[in-house]
Amino acid sequence: MDARPAIAVEVYRTLEALGADSELLSIIGAWGDTRDEKWVLEQLQRYNERKGKKPIHPSPWHTD
Repeated sequence: MDARPAIAVEVYRTLEALGADSELLSIIGAWGDTRDEKWVLEQLQRYNERKGKKPIHPSPWHTD
Protein backbone atom coordinates (compact mmCIF):
# COMPACT_ATOMS: atom_id res chain seq x y z
CA MET A 1 0.00 0.00 0.00
CA ASP A 2 1.31 3.42 -0.95
CA ALA A 3 0.79 5.73 2.01
CA ARG A 4 1.96 8.89 0.20
CA PRO A 5 -1.53 10.11 -0.82
CA ALA A 6 -2.80 9.67 2.75
CA ILE A 7 0.28 11.46 4.10
CA ALA A 8 -0.32 14.34 1.67
CA VAL A 9 -3.91 14.66 2.90
CA GLU A 10 -2.81 14.78 6.53
CA VAL A 11 -0.02 17.27 5.82
CA TYR A 12 -2.55 19.43 3.93
CA ARG A 13 -5.02 19.29 6.82
CA THR A 14 -2.29 20.17 9.33
CA LEU A 15 -1.02 23.12 7.30
CA GLU A 16 -4.56 24.34 6.72
CA ALA A 17 -5.23 24.24 10.48
CA LEU A 18 -2.05 26.24 11.05
CA GLY A 19 -3.22 28.92 8.59
CA ALA A 20 -0.95 28.12 5.64
CA ASP A 21 -1.48 30.23 2.54
CA SER A 22 -3.21 28.94 -0.57
CA GLU A 23 0.01 28.60 -2.59
CA LEU A 24 1.53 26.20 -0.08
CA LEU A 25 -1.73 24.28 0.23
CA SER A 26 -1.98 23.89 -3.55
CA ILE A 27 1.56 22.46 -3.73
CA ILE A 28 0.81 19.93 -0.98
CA GLY A 29 -2.61 19.17 -2.48
CA ALA A 30 -0.99 18.20 -5.77
CA TRP A 31 1.43 15.78 -4.08
CA GLY A 32 0.39 12.21 -4.83
CA ASP A 33 -2.57 13.44 -6.85
CA THR A 34 -1.54 15.26 -10.03
CA ARG A 35 2.18 15.87 -9.45
CA ASP A 36 5.15 13.66 -8.65
CA GLU A 37 7.58 14.03 -5.76
CA LYS A 38 10.22 15.80 -7.85
CA TRP A 39 7.80 18.57 -8.86
CA VAL A 40 6.52 18.96 -5.29
CA LEU A 41 10.06 19.16 -3.89
CA GLU A 42 11.07 21.79 -6.47
CA GLN A 43 7.97 23.87 -5.75
CA LEU A 44 8.48 23.68 -1.99
CA GLN A 45 12.12 24.72 -2.37
CA ARG A 46 11.09 27.69 -4.55
CA TYR A 47 8.34 28.62 -2.10
CA ASN A 48 10.80 28.58 0.80
CA GLU A 49 13.38 30.60 -1.15
CA ARG A 50 10.78 33.28 -1.95
CA LYS A 51 9.72 33.39 1.68
CA GLY A 52 13.36 33.59 2.84
CA LYS A 53 13.19 30.28 4.68
CA LYS A 54 16.41 28.43 5.33
CA PRO A 55 16.58 24.76 6.33
CA ILE A 56 16.76 24.19 10.08
CA HIS A 57 19.32 21.46 9.49
CA PRO A 58 20.93 19.96 6.41
CA SER A 59 18.76 17.49 4.55
CA PRO A 60 19.89 14.89 2.02
CA TRP A 61 17.03 16.05 -0.23
CA HIS A 62 17.85 19.76 -0.11
CA THR A 63 19.54 20.86 -3.31
CA ASP A 64 21.40 24.10 -2.80
